[in-house]
Amino acid sequence: MSLLERDLSLLPKRGILIGGNTFASTSLGSIDHVDPTTGKVTGALPVAGADEVDAAVVAARAAFPAWRAVPPTERRAMLMKLADLIEADGETLAHLGVIDNGGAITFNRRGCVAGPAGWFRYYAGWCDKLEGRQIPFAADTLDYTVLEPLGVIALLLAFNGPMSFLGFKAAPALAAGNTLVIKPSELAPWEVLRWVELAEQAGIPAGVINVVSGDGRTGALLAGHPGIAKISFTGGGGTARAIMAAAAANLTPSAMELGGKSAAILFDDANLKVAVPTAVVPSLSLMSGQVCLHGTRVLVQRSIYAEVVDQAVALAGSIKQGDPMREDVQMGPVINKANQQRILDTIERTRANGEGKLVRGGKALDGEFAAGAFVEPTIFADVNPDSAIAQNEVFGPVLSIIPFDDEDHAVAIANNGRFGLAGYVYTENFGRAHRMVSKIDAGFLSINTYGLLNPAVPFGGFRESGFGREGGYEGLLEFVHTKNVQAKIG
Repeated sequence: MSLLERDLSLLPKRGILIGGNTFASTSLGSIDHVDPTTGKVTGALPVAGADEVDAAVVAARAAFPAWRAVPPTERRAMLMKLADLIEADGETLAHLGVIDNGGAITFNRRGCVAGPAGWFRYYAGWCDKLEGRQIPFAADTLDYTVLEPLGVIALLLAFNGPMSFLGFKAAPALAAGNTLVIKPSELAPWEVLRWVELAEQAGIPAGVINVVSGDGRTGALLAGHPGIAKISFTGGGGTARAIMAAAAANLTPSAMELGGKSAAILFDDANLKVAVPTAVVPSLSLMSGQVCLHGTRVLVQRSIYAEVVDQAVALAGSIKQGDPMREDVQMGPVINKANQQRILDTIERTRANGEGKLVRGGKALDGEFAAGAFVEPTIFADVNPDSAIAQNEVFGPVLSIIPFDDEDHAVAIANNGRFGLAGYVYTENFGRAHRMVSKIDAGFLSINTYGLLNPAVPFGGFRESGFGREGGYEGLLEFVHTKNVQAKIG
């Protein structure tokens, strides 16, 4: 079965957009984007340097006073129109998503289209509801609060869900009256650049949204710019530390959505027809395991352990892997050859060190897929909870299955680590479920289901999984100041 053709004529022609103007070249030159499925170059991106980053921040600062003064109902109308345009452009965005990061076209129709459109509609509804409160102070004093936009927000996006991240970050920031400088991941730039074109069509004024394409050099310049009011970042801990170090000189605040090594806990009273597919299939197939929310440690009570391992292996083998442009494919490649090799090296070290028993997968795909960055759905059983594979985020299609004895043992394993993003509990005992979620150190818990990021739901982690929240009213508050006002009225 040959790979389907990619329509590269859909690729946006702009990589740097500042104040409505396009920059085609910079002093730092350009970098190539490579399709992770085919291994072929799709196009070149200019790398924004100091001059371009400074110009983008200046343009955003210049646009801020007028944008924050736009009546909330008008901002709401623009964001609603943008949501409509995202849906109308759905097939193009989904196609670009496949080219960007190799996510399956069926998944990208949700992740690039339906999901982000819903987030923009949700936050459009908040535009005229940013209300303060009146505080009882004294009979002759009126005390009240006002919520005001911060200013220029730097959005630094990851490769594994660019359109989703725009919904999580750009939608509430714009709704609150902020302006933006966005750096897309150099590994997945095309959806973001197309979205900017849609934002222009929606009537959002020039300068409100600015984009600087590039690599880590561009990100460092943006994070360290004194004109940035706040940084919102999704990615890994190493990059987060570098961003925070750059931001420290200006005391620029940040919101960080980082990695996870979440536990999916299956008790012996769980409905295994629901629990095993839900715990196993999404964590392997959705974005080929490259989602921080995945429950990549599957903890199983001993009395059902062998049965669950057998079911998990069978389910992993049933996942249709191949060209993500095909309608029947569930799982494509990982993001690039470097990450493919890193994942394969992790698998080999785990096997060689005896940290777990490889029961399924562990190889790259060959034949027509050899040029792409494919890794088979992989499962280790009998994993040591203290081992590297159980402690570190693989960010690929690799699950670790670990046995446990009772509730306390499961909690001890789940909390054994430096992350605290998500947790999953599968049991028919409602009391047990709520005992467990009260003890698991994570910011997002699910009972008998895979975690769904609804726009109204706040999401974020504890410890090295980051800080700040995306979604809901809490996500909106990340992009406003609270100003207090006292007035003598006696």
